[in-house]
Amino acid sequence: MDSKTRQLLLDADCVGQWEEPLGGPLTSLKEVEELLPRIEAIVGYSLEIDENVQDASFLTEIGLLSSPETGPDSQTMFFVFILRFSNFGRLVSFGGCQWEERFDELRLGEVVELLETSGFNYIPPGQLDEPYDGINGARNPVDDEPLSWWTRFFDYL
Repeated sequence: MDSKTRQLLLDADCVGQWEEPLGGPLTSLKEVEELLPRIEAIVGYSLEIDENVQDASFLTEIGLLSSPETGPDSQTMFFVFILRFSNFGRLVSFGGCQWEERFDELRLGEVVELLETSGFNYIPPGQLDEPYDGINGARNPVDDEPLSWWTRFFDYL
């Protein structure tokens, strides 16, 4: 993990606050909903938004659900890409099954630029795979499993 990313993650971390910081998330669902049309215009697809996230360290995600045009098998549905908005530090990151291989085609670099100019801190997903060694200990408080930085800020707990 590079030092800039590490510092962003450490600055966003809160002692004992697993789902959101005291005072609530720094990002609102309304703010993400307002960005959605601009992101859709960039990627060229209508995107899904999850407005019902619970028991998680992230607020919401938007993503491109596969279809016969985007997926190899029309019987299997998956997210081509997702953007997850953390409850902490205005952090955002990518996930999904094809975001890396379709990064250029979907113009995801432009999405990152939009998010950064809108005050978000983009965290490259590969840097979040490292074991969590922040201020809350290395184990998930729910199941006592080892934590990664992804789980700490972008996953269900």
